[in-house]
Amino acid sequence: KMIRKQRGRPSLETIEQLGGSDATERAIGAALEWLSRNQEADGRWDIKKHGGNGNYETAGAGLALLCYYGWGLSHNKGGKYQNNIRKALDWLIAQQQESGELSSAAAGNGRMYAHGIATIALCEAYGISKDPKIKEPAEKAIKLIIASQSPTKGGWRYQPKPGDSDTSVTGWQYMALHSARMAGMEVPEVVFANARRWFDQAGGGKFGGLYGYTGPGNSPPMVATGMFCRQLDLVPPEDPRMIESADVLKARPINAN
Repeated sequence: KMIRKQRGRPSLETIEQLGGSDATERAIGAALEWLSRNQEADGRWDIKKHGGNGNYETAGAGLALLCYYGWGLSHNKGGKYQNNIRKALDWLIAQQQESGELSSAAAGNGRMYAHGIATIALCEAYGISKDPKIKEPAEKAIKLIIASQSPTKGGWRYQPKPGDSDTSVTGWQYMALHSARMAGMEVPEVVFANARRWFDQAGGGKFGGLYGYTGPGNSPPMVATGMFCRQLDLVPPEDPRMIESADVLKARPINAN
């Protein structure tokens, strides 16, 4: 999808059609080996050991889990990494608060970032495995996202409560909501409709394809976020907003160095 939509690994022929190769698959395999070697005994990844902020470990676990899911793996399918995935899931679910939050006050302004990323991982885990033990924590996490949506602007901000909105935090929550829906969980359509109001408000330019952080702008990361969220809503590439977004991103090519 947003992980692999087939919920499994595509053929090498399909991978090559999408720009991949045997070399890219080997690189992914090496990355999974690295993650597995560096996983802690309790299932988490110690971000501090690798120069990061230890207050965001639920996000770290979520991102690592998404790497395994992107390879078509699961905690209940057998295989080399099954135990790594199971341990990470067990640890992540154990961190969930009664409110459904998958972060803590210690994360400060990164609180909803961590929650959104970890929620995506749980929704993907349930979508791939259909394990009922994962469905409840995933649903609780989604309910917190819904409860934290701004009633006036439609987006999300740093804290797990309704308030202001920004495109960056909103992007992660929107991905989580789409992951939940793809996994078969119910998300009211009004939640998506209200979130689209934020992207409409944050989109500037001639056609609305130039997204900023807290309003219309021309920030490449925010343009990419807004464009991707429109893609999740199946907005076609010929839509003027998408063309306007793409023109900005094409003008800022990725530096491989």
